[in-house]
Amino acid sequence: VPLIIQVTHDNYPAHRRGYLFSKTALIRIMVAVIFGDLAGRFLTDNYAAFPWVVGVFAVAMYIAGWLLIEIPSGPIKPGKQPHPLVGVKILREDVLFRNILLAWFVMGFGNLMLIALRVEYIGNPVHGFEMTAAWVAFLTVVVPSISRLLSSVIWGKLFDRMNFFVLRVLINCFFGAAILCYFLTHELYMLIIGSVLFGVARGGGEIAWSLWVTKFAKPENVADYMAVHTFLTGVRGFTAPFVAFYALDIVSFQTLAWVGFGMTALSSLMIWPQKGSQKPIDDDETLSRSGVTE
Repeated sequence: VPLIIQVTHDNYPAHRRGYLFSKTALIRIMVAVIFGDLAGRFLTDNYAAFPWVVGVFAVAMYIAGWLLIEIPSGPIKPGKQPHPLVGVKILREDVLFRNILLAWFVMGFGNLMLIALRVEYIGNPVHGFEMTAAWVAFLTVVVPSISRLLSSVIWGKLFDRMNFFVLRVLINCFFGAAILCYFLTHELYMLIIGSVLFGVARGGGEIAWSLWVTKFAKPENVADYMAVHTFLTGVRGFTAPFVAFYALDIVSFQTLAWVGFGMTALSSLMIWPQKGSQKPIDDDETLSRSGVTE
């Protein structure tokens, strides 16, 4: 992922990076909507055949890798060997970056706990729902993907024009509302509203998560900054689901929802005071490294 974002940085001009990235996201989202619906219908009648769905994922990744080779790119640091612990130096020297990562970790951990439980909440009959695999796919894949599709370009433009910290808090508000609507009810229409809000939040969150380091790191350091960001995302992505399912033996879904909402709110409070710290980085000249223009 850090290398992909470096390539994105080098190929997209700074003043339109969010918008262009969101346009490529539209393709992924449309495919997710179509495949999510088809896979849900297929698994409803053929659940034991789920390895075929996983096989489609694997083939798609090989094709994506083949296409990726054709994207223009260049050396990140010509003639310089990478240091595996460069992230430690970045965290020590860049206080603003460290503060953002801490706030992001708090929000991300709470959010990832609830994401891990979205299927369990409506898919396991013991929680009071009687839904087929098609309905579960509709609420957890199709509806969020459609709302991501409709909102991604808007988020991309906002990323290019808004103060990043204000944008991050706005995205957090959508995540918080989605958590409460989805997990504090057994009404179908509220589940749909929660799924819509979650998709809108994911649309903004994907753009912010993928590109935010380009607003703070020097062009030659984007991959290093993104490596630290990705590593910490992996830490919470690995641990949060275990914590969530373990906690279900102790507390209810509703309690966990309020915990996730509280962590999202706390993250916003940590981010907001930093809104005056953003300094624009003019890095359009890096386009010449890959030989790509708009």
